[in-house]
Amino acid sequence: MSEITQEQLAYFKEAVAVSPKADALRNAVTTNGILQAARDYEDDER
Repeated sequence: MSEITQEQLAYFKEAVAVSPKADALRNAVTTNGILQAARDYEDDER
């Protein structure tokens, strides 16, 4: 998976900041990131 550039990160942060569903989106993104990190960690352990 490719790294996210600072420009992409800024764009997504801005998009999330102006969204009426910002809190839900942030929670989903954060949760997804945590779950993905956990899966990656498990894969590394095998």
